[in-house]
Amino acid sequence: MDRIAVKRSLRKNYVPAWKCPHCKVGALTLKPEDLKFEEFRKSIAAHRMEDFFPDWVEYVFSATLRCSGPKCREIVACCGKGGVEQEYTGLDEDGVPECDWIPYFDPSIFIPHLHLFEVPEKTPELVSDEIEKSFAVFFADYKAAANHIRSAIEQLLNELKIKKFTVKNKKRRILALHFRIDTLPAKYITIKEALLAIKWLGNAGSHPGESLEKDDVLDAYEILEHLLDDLYNPKKATVKRLVQAINKKKGPLAKGRRKLPF
Repeated sequence: MDRIAVKRSLRKNYVPAWKCPHCKVGALTLKPEDLKFEEFRKSIAAHRMEDFFPDWVEYVFSATLRCSGPKCREIVACCGKGGVEQEYTGLDEDGVPECDWIPYFDPSIFIPHLHLFEVPEKTPELVSDEIEKSFAVFFADYKAAANHIRSAIEQLLNELKIKKFTVKNKKRRILALHFRIDTLPAKYITIKEALLAIKWLGNAGSHPGESLEKDDVLDAYEILEHLLDDLYNPKKATVKRLVQAINKKKGPLAKGRRKLPF
C-alpha cells in the first residue's frame, strides 16, 4: 500500500500515484480541462471580511481521471472539496523567495473506487467484499471504512471455522469478536495479534464518540494486507517467513535443510 499517495491531494497539474482500479497497473492521469471547481458561497462571502486570509477559501470540485495504460484507458470520476495552500514558486529579481496560493483538491469519492491495497486472489469472497466496501467509503467516512474492516475480520474468522455462537440456557448467543480471536488455534498464532490490532481500530469505527483519523484506517489496511498475504499469498510473505526461520535457528539456514519455497 502506498500511504503517501493515498494521503496526497489532487492539483491542476499533479495527480498522486493512484493506480487504476480496473487494470491495477496504470497510473491515473488528468487533463487540466477535466478538472472543474467553484468556490462555495460562504467562502466567497468571507473575502469581504477585514481579517480574511486566503486559507479560508473552500472549493467544491469534480474531475475525470483516465488510466495511462494504452490497453486500458479506464475512466475514473472523483469529486470532493478543496482549498488553497501556500507554495514556494521561486526567487524574484532580488533573490527574495516568492510564494503563491495554489489550489488543492481532496476527493471524497471515486467511481469506480480505488483499491488501496492488493487483496490476494485467494481471499474468501465474503472477506474481500467487506474490504471493497471499505475502500469505497474510505475517502468520505473513515469510521464507516474501519467498520467494514472489522466486519472483514469477522468474516475471516468464519472462514477459519472459529466458533461464532455459544448456547447457554438453551439460547444461542453471539460470541464477542475479541473472544473469538482469543480462541484461534496455535497454527494461527502469527495472525492473532494482527487481528486484535485491527479489532481495536474497528471498534473506534463502530462506537459513537470515538475519534478516528485517516492514518488509523491506513494502519488497519496495512496490517490486514500483510495478514492476508500470510494466509492467501505465501509468495509475497516469503521474506517474513525467512526472517522467522533465521531468528528461530539464530544463524544461517543450513544448505539442504530449507523448508521455505525459495
